[in-house]
Amino acid sequence: MKIRLIAALVLMGGGLALAGCGDSGGAQMETFAGEMNRIAEAVEQVNNEEDARGVAHLIADAQRKMEEASKALEGMSEAQRGIAAAAHAKEMQQAQMRLATAMSSLAMRDQAALRIISDEMSKMPRIQ
Repeated sequence: MKIRLIAALVLMGGGLALAGCGDSGGAQMETFAGEMNRIAEAVEQVNNEEDARGVAHLIADAQRKMEEASKALEGMSEAQRGIAAAAHAKEMQQAQMRLATAMSSLAMRDQAALRIISDEMSKMPRIQ
Protein backbone atom coordinates (compact mmCIF):
# COMPACT_ATOMS: atom_id res chain seq x y z
CA MET A 1 0.00 0.00 0.00
CA LYS A 2 2.83 2.38 0.89
CA ILE A 3 4.48 1.99 -2.51
CA ARG A 4 1.16 2.50 -4.34
CA LEU A 5 0.51 5.66 -2.33
CA ILE A 6 3.93 7.11 -3.01
CA ALA A 7 3.60 6.23 -6.70
CA ALA A 8 0.21 7.96 -6.80
CA LEU A 9 1.71 11.07 -5.18
CA VAL A 10 4.53 11.16 -7.70
CA LEU A 11 2.10 10.75 -10.61
CA MET A 12 -0.18 13.45 -9.20
CA GLY A 13 2.77 15.78 -8.78
CA GLY A 14 4.04 15.00 -12.26
CA GLY A 15 0.63 15.81 -13.67
CA LEU A 16 0.66 19.07 -11.79
CA ALA A 17 4.13 19.92 -13.01
CA LEU A 18 3.15 19.30 -16.61
CA ALA A 19 -0.06 21.25 -16.29
CA GLY A 20 1.35 24.72 -16.40
CA CYS A 21 -0.95 27.57 -15.50
CA GLY A 22 -2.82 30.85 -16.21
CA ASP A 23 -1.57 33.71 -18.32
CA SER A 24 2.05 33.49 -17.23
CA GLY A 25 1.63 30.29 -15.31
CA GLY A 26 2.79 31.70 -12.01
CA ALA A 27 -0.44 31.97 -10.06
CA GLN A 28 -1.70 28.47 -10.77
CA MET A 29 1.66 26.78 -10.24
CA GLU A 30 1.98 28.64 -6.94
CA THR A 31 -1.50 27.42 -6.02
CA PHE A 32 -0.56 23.81 -6.79
CA ALA A 33 2.72 23.96 -4.86
CA GLY A 34 1.18 25.92 -2.00
CA GLU A 35 -1.68 23.48 -1.56
CA MET A 36 0.66 20.48 -1.70
CA ASN A 37 2.84 22.13 0.95
CA ARG A 38 -0.24 22.90 3.06
CA ILE A 39 -1.29 19.24 2.88
CA ALA A 40 2.25 18.06 3.68
CA GLU A 41 2.47 20.36 6.69
CA ALA A 42 -0.83 19.03 8.01
CA VAL A 43 0.18 15.40 7.42
CA GLU A 44 3.44 16.03 9.29
CA GLN A 45 1.37 16.97 12.37
CA VAL A 46 -0.91 13.89 12.35
CA ASN A 47 -0.66 11.87 15.56
CA ASN A 48 -3.88 9.86 15.44
CA GLU A 49 -7.01 9.06 13.44
CA GLU A 50 -8.82 12.16 14.71
CA ASP A 51 -6.01 14.35 13.36
CA ALA A 52 -6.21 12.44 10.08
CA ARG A 53 -9.91 13.19 9.75
CA GLY A 54 -9.13 16.89 10.15
CA VAL A 55 -6.48 16.63 7.46
CA ALA A 56 -9.00 14.90 5.19
CA HIS A 57 -11.16 18.05 5.37
CA LEU A 58 -8.12 20.20 4.59
CA ILE A 59 -7.33 17.97 1.59
CA ALA A 60 -10.88 18.41 0.28
CA ASP A 61 -10.46 22.19 0.53
CA ALA A 62 -7.07 22.05 -1.20
CA GLN A 63 -8.59 19.87 -3.89
CA ARG A 64 -11.22 22.53 -4.65
CA LYS A 65 -8.55 25.21 -4.96
CA MET A 66 -6.44 23.03 -7.23
CA GLU A 67 -9.45 22.25 -9.43
CA GLU A 68 -10.13 25.98 -9.81
CA ALA A 69 -6.50 26.55 -10.79
CA SER A 70 -6.70 23.65 -13.22
CA LYS A 71 -9.70 25.19 -14.96
CA ALA A 72 -7.61 28.27 -15.64
CA LEU A 73 -5.20 26.05 -17.60
CA GLU A 74 -7.75 24.88 -20.13
CA GLY A 75 -7.23 27.80 -22.49
CA MET A 76 -3.46 27.51 -22.59
CA SER A 77 -1.49 25.80 -25.31
CA GLU A 78 0.71 22.84 -24.50
CA ALA A 79 3.77 25.04 -25.08
CA GLN A 80 2.52 27.66 -22.61
CA ARG A 81 1.89 24.98 -20.01
CA GLY A 82 5.36 23.56 -20.58
CA ILE A 83 6.99 26.94 -20.13
CA ALA A 84 5.03 27.56 -16.94
CA ALA A 85 5.93 24.13 -15.58
CA ALA A 86 9.61 24.65 -16.34
CA ALA A 87 9.59 28.04 -14.62
CA HIS A 88 8.21 26.48 -11.44
CA ALA A 89 9.77 23.01 -11.65
CA LYS A 90 11.97 23.37 -8.56
CA GLU A 91 9.12 24.67 -6.41
CA MET A 92 6.84 21.85 -7.57
CA GLN A 93 9.53 19.22 -7.05
CA GLN A 94 10.16 20.42 -3.50
CA ALA A 95 6.43 20.37 -2.70
CA GLN A 96 6.10 16.85 -4.14
CA MET A 97 9.05 15.59 -2.10
CA ARG A 98 7.76 17.16 1.08
CA LEU A 99 4.35 15.56 0.62
CA ALA A 100 5.82 12.16 -0.27
CA THR A 101 8.12 12.31 2.77
CA ALA A 102 5.24 13.27 5.07
CA MET A 103 3.10 10.40 3.77
CA SER A 104 5.97 7.92 4.08
CA SER A 105 6.62 9.01 7.65
CA LEU A 106 2.93 8.69 8.50
CA ALA A 107 2.92 5.19 6.98
CA MET A 108 5.51 4.17 9.56
CA ARG A 109 3.66 5.82 12.46
CA ASP A 110 -0.04 5.12 11.97
CA GLN A 111 -1.53 2.93 9.24
CA ALA A 112 -5.13 3.76 10.17
CA ALA A 113 -4.47 7.50 9.91
CA LEU A 114 -2.66 6.92 6.62
CA ARG A 115 -5.72 5.12 5.20
CA ILE A 116 -8.00 8.04 6.10
CA ILE A 117 -5.71 10.52 4.37
CA SER A 118 -5.03 8.22 1.42
CA ASP A 119 -8.75 7.77 0.82
CA GLU A 120 -9.24 11.53 0.59
CA MET A 121 -6.16 12.01 -1.58
CA SER A 122 -7.42 9.38 -4.01
CA LYS A 123 -10.30 11.76 -4.80
CA MET A 124 -7.92 14.46 -6.00
CA PRO A 125 -8.19 15.13 -9.72
CA ARG A 126 -5.49 14.21 -12.17
CA ILE A 127 -4.45 17.53 -13.63
CA GLN A 128 -3.54 17.33 -17.31
